[in-house]
Amino acid sequence: MTGYYLQLGYNSSLGAPQQRNAWGTLKAVFTNVIGDPDRVLAEVTRIEPGALTQSIRDMAAWYASPNRPKDDLSCKIVEQDPTDESSIAHIYQYASGGGSDRGVKESVRRAVCRLVIEDMHRLKIEVNFRVS
Repeated sequence: MTGYYLQLGYNSSLGAPQQRNAWGTLKAVFTNVIGDPDRVLAEVTRIEPGALTQSIRDMAAWYASPNRPKDDLSCKIVEQDPTDESSIAHIYQYASGGGSDRGVKESVRRAVCRLVIEDMHRLKIEVNFRVS
């Protein structure tokens, strides 16, 4: 399984109010990006012009689908656990399984991350991105 992780980065230039609101901003930006499958599709095809557009669009639409089960691992927002000092709030997306769907999942996950980071940088907020 491949995991794509987003979390707040080092934001030394943020003032106190913006620093307090940065996690909420990241969650809102992520939610906005995954709610726009056409934007995700455009980002995938910008980098991967040979991508299977219908499969990409279907996979991107799955994020916002009301039929997506709550335990689905496509994406999840994980809040910081106030009882655990080592806990870090983050957003993850997982890609698992084999076949052609695996490549589609990975293309969508990468595109979502690029769009979130780009939108956060417009707001001058740093984001860490890790794949593992």
